[in-house]
Parts: sequence; C-alpha cells; structure tokens
Amino acid sequence: MRIEPGRLRRRTVFAAGGAAALGALLRPGRAIAAPGWYEQAFQSVVAADPNIRAHLTPGQEFWYRPRQLLVAPADLGRVMARLTNLGYVVATGAPFAGVARVMFRVDVDIKAIVDDLRNRANWAASVPVVQPHHVVVGYPNIMGNPGDAPASLAVSVAPATGSTGSGQLVGICDTGIWADATKRHPLWFAGSYAAAPADIDELYQGNSTLALQAGHGTFIAGVLRRTAPSIMFDPAVALTPHGIGDEASVAAALASLNPTVSYVNLSLGCYTMGNVPSLPLANAIASLAPTPSVAPVVVAAAGNAGSARPTWPAALPGVVAVAALRTDALLGQVPTEYSNFGPWVDLCAIGGHQGPYVTGLLAPPDQKPLSFDGFATWHGTSFAVPYAIGRMAKLVTNLGISPQAAAASLCVGPKPYAGYGAIVP
Repeated sequence: MRIEPGRLRRRTVFAAGGAAALGALLRPGRAIAAPGWYEQAFQSVVAADPNIRAHLTPGQEFWYRPRQLLVAPADLGRVMARLTNLGYVVATGAPFAGVARVMFRVDVDIKAIVDDLRNRANWAASVPVVQPHHVVVGYPNIMGNPGDAPASLAVSVAPATGSTGSGQLVGICDTGIWADATKRHPLWFAGSYAAAPADIDELYQGNSTLALQAGHGTFIAGVLRRTAPSIMFDPAVALTPHGIGDEASVAAALASLNPTVSYVNLSLGCYTMGNVPSLPLANAIASLAPTPSVAPVVVAAAGNAGSARPTWPAALPGVVAVAALRTDALLGQVPTEYSNFGPWVDLCAIGGHQGPYVTGLLAPPDQKPLSFDGFATWHGTSFAVPYAIGRMAKLVTNLGISPQAAAASLCVGPKPYAGYGAIVP
C-alpha cells in the first residue's frame, strides 16, 4: 500500500475549544535560552571547518559547502554558460543523487550566484533549478538553537522484550553504530544488525574524549529497540561524530541501505537557501525503491529550533515529519519548548529517552568532564523519530498491516496542538 503524499502531508488546523487555546499558549519559538557549552562547542567546530560557510541573515540561515553549486542536469549547460559569461572559472564535479555539481576554482559568493541564477529576469526560458550544497547536521544541533548534550546514567536501563517489530528492518542514517555496541549491550543489540566497517561511528577525538555527537546513531538504535524490541536495523554513516554532513553524505548513506528496509530513520536535516526543498535529498529518497508501492516509510526529525521554518528532508512531501513532546505533571503530553512545528509536521512523540549509549568523556570547557559508562538520557526531535517508527512497527506486528498503512494510521490521529501533527501514543 502506498502512502500518498496528501495523506502524510495533512495541513494541521486549530483544534476546537480549550485544546486549541492550550496549544497556542504552549507553542514555543520566541524565547530561546542562551546557548550553553554544548551548543557553543558545536558552533566552534563549525567555525573552524574550512569546508563550511554560513549565511546568517536572521530567519534565512543556512550552512553550505564553499565553491560548490548544485544544478538539475537539464539546466547544467545554460548555467555553465552564464557563469562563464559572468567571468567565473568553473568546472563540473562529481554528480550525485540526480544532480550535477559545479565547482569554482576560488571562493565566491555562492548566495549571490544562486540569487542571480534564480532571477527570472535573467532568463528567456524557464529559471534553472540551482541551489547551494547544503550542510546537514544531526539534531539536536541546528543553527544556533537549543542543543542538549546527553546526560550520563549511573544505572543500567533494562531492554524491552517481546515480538514487536519482528520481521521489520529500519535503515538508520546517522553517525553510525558503536563498534562495541553488541559487546557492551548484548541484551539490547545482539543479532539486531550487521555492520560493515564503513558503518562504524568513530566516536573519539583522542583517547576517551567523545566527539560532540558521538553515539547519536547508537542511542537512536536503542530508542528504536526499546520501543520495538524485535526490530532489526541497518546502520549507515551520514554524519561525522560531531554530527556534520551534507546532502551528498546523506544521499550516499541512503543509497547504501539494505533494499528491504521498511522504514528509514533520518534524525538530521538542514535549512536551505530560500526554504527551497533540497533537490538531492528528494531524489535520494525517491530512489529508495523501484516503485512507490514498495517504498519504505521515511521518517525525519522536525528539528530543535522552536521554529515553524521548514527543515529538510522532514518537510518533503511523503516524508513523515516528527516533532517532540514532553510529559507535564498536570497537562500530560505537551509540545517541548525546543521542537519545530508547522503545517509540514505530521506527528509528535516523546523526545526525551533513556537507553544504551557509549563509553567515554564529554569535556565542557572549564568544567569537570562528563563521564559515560554505556547509558544516557538524551532529548530532541532526533529521538522522537525512532519512537514513532517503533509505534508503527507495533501496529504492523499487532494488526498485520503494512508499514505504509501503519504510518498513515498514526498520521490521522488526534491533533490537539496546532502545528505539531498527530500525537504518537
């Protein structure tokens, strides 16, 4: 059964009565806390990376690769001709995910070039499809907004048991899987995945010091297995241990997945120039199956900026976008302060979880290192995604329906908070 984009991209409307008023009061996005050490450390890593540039106009921020331009193949010839006429020295680079790549010999103003190429006045025919090569990050980090480090747990967390998820396979495109995940957590992970050397999360910056998002993929796998304890997963590296990648690395990770995956977990994303949908990510997702009728359910994090601005791939038609909830002692499940929201969001699920993690140290500047011994608590829309997938898998196990039907069923559930989609029970 195919999930029709219209079924998954339902526009959220204000619920009637008190629920709508409560949803409006709870909607975050205006008062964002000052950045903590974790976010500042991530920003420092980005600033020191020579292969990342930032456009930081408020409300239009995006990160991108320098000296690169991505173009729809049909438009490549005329784009190259215009760039040459404008005096740029360009060559074609390696294409990927159905897009051509234009390389500049020196640093140039990529945004100004894209603005020129998207200007209707410059073309007698249609405007070419062109974009920067966007940098993608693993949530909880994105564009100077709340990002919490994991917190160590001194006690072990017991795995769930049961047949939920049996016979179903999830592709997790993220930082990869810890090389010692099965050795350290046999009750959680033994027999649940097969990892090639390229699927391993490198974790450490030196000795036992962890990179900023080391273990992100492993923690996601733990949330998945706790929600659907018999489910299998296929890890693929799309991000560095600091949680940084780009549209090419995500497309490559998607292409590497086992072709039998029923779901794809994308706890990552990016803002784009002009909020234009990412062409390579759309192409890569469309290529996951030869026909739409057997395409896996792609589930992506909405992001943690407390904003309605769309993130990609979550906002792509046909992708299930997931926001984050927290549990309030009086009100029950309510939207978190950090979660993105908007008419492009399909589901909301609990974003804070405990589970298996890695061993090592996170080192805040001028503070005592944070020590991890295999278990952690972590919050973010990143972790709402595997929880939502686990609930889809439960419907498949209990009702004998397809993953696509399970996703569609969740997406038409109760929507008490405008812009956050249906609540995943």
